[in-house]
Amino acid sequence: MHLVHSLIQRLLPLAAALMLLGAVFVSLPQAASAQDGIPQVSDELLEEALSLAGGNRGELEAALGWCNQKPYSMQAMRFVIANLPLADLGVITDDLLIEHVELAIVVSGEMPYAASYDEATWAHYVLAPRVSQEPLEPWRSYFHKALADEVRDCQTLQAATVRVKQWVGQRIKFKQTQRRDQGPLTTLRGTYGRCEELMTVEICALRAVGIPARNAFCPWWAHCDNNHAWTEVLMDNGRWYPLGSIKEETDFGSTWEQSAARGAPIVCSMCFGLPDSMGPEVLRSKRDTGARYAQINGIDSYRDPATLTLDLLPAVVAVSDPDRSYKADDTIEHFLFVHVFNYGALRPVAKVPLSPEAEVSIQLGSGRYVLSTDAPVASRAVWADVSTGETVDLDWLDLPEWGEELILEFPKDP
Repeated sequence: MHLVHSLIQRLLPLAAALMLLGAVFVSLPQAASAQDGIPQVSDELLEEALSLAGGNRGELEAALGWCNQKPYSMQAMRFVIANLPLADLGVITDDLLIEHVELAIVVSGEMPYAASYDEATWAHYVLAPRVSQEPLEPWRSYFHKALADEVRDCQTLQAATVRVKQWVGQRIKFKQTQRRDQGPLTTLRGTYGRCEELMTVEICALRAVGIPARNAFCPWWAHCDNNHAWTEVLMDNGRWYPLGSIKEETDFGSTWEQSAARGAPIVCSMCFGLPDSMGPEVLRSKRDTGARYAQINGIDSYRDPATLTLDLLPAVVAVSDPDRSYKADDTIEHFLFVHVFNYGALRPVAKVPLSPEAEVSIQLGSGRYVLSTDAPVASRAVWADVSTGETVDLDWLDLPEWGEELILEFPKDP
């Protein structure tokens, strides 16, 4: 990938001369015509993001203006702006946007291991300027200055990741903080943070030196109270691994998270923007401007899951259309909610959209789940058992209703 970047930069003087000859002006900067692998952003989608920015539109336009005569940078900048959450669109500065794009491109050309993944992965998991719900901070330049020389001689993602993990581990430790997330630089200054804040620091540090990283979490454990969030990193074999407590290149796959998640009902991994594949592994996605993202079900990376396939159509027809001529309403989207018991209440671990045929399929860890739906059915809550490695095909009408008492059985605490 870094060879492509170098070639583009060498051709920029020629591109500038051609633009002067053409003297063509447009209202919005156009996406690069070359298929670089960065997901394309239409002018309409970009304009929506600029409009949502309100009074901050000028900052976004200034960042786009910096990309003139830089086709690759332009394509990256359009991708970032189109996928930013609404809160960022209204306050982010042109300097911060330029920093993210410029330094993300720099590391892709200077780190040997960057050639091991494609540019779409780079856009979703390296270029991405935020991790979760932390406040905006200029973290990329800080981590790049601190870590670039530490990893520059690393030939593999594994080797570079271990060095970044060791650097972070020497500076911060786990300690409960407030409910609202700290920014990564704030956590570093304080030297501690809870799991999501440690995860944010790790992901920012990894991305700053060109290592694809994303946030993963179990919304609620099934075997005990509480939940957990952690970092996933992409390795040279194309698989994602939890960062956890790794100290050596051979530690991947044997972390605490890897062990604990073997008892998880589900593991959710977040993608900035929308991936090319939007199959059943995508639990949720937001396609509109103002935070475009996908929530990916990664349970199969941690354990042999069960596949629950559920047909709600007979139950929907029985309630909404006795004549059994049911037709899906394209204007209304219905969902299946999957619950476990945690902290004294039923907690949802997944919200899965029903297909037009009122069907749903989801991978889960083995155990017993309470299922509910907002679709028009007589019984809004039932329960179902699933077993490791099995595909369970169920009809909503055949499932037992959730009564006043129910024992939820799951694997013991690993």
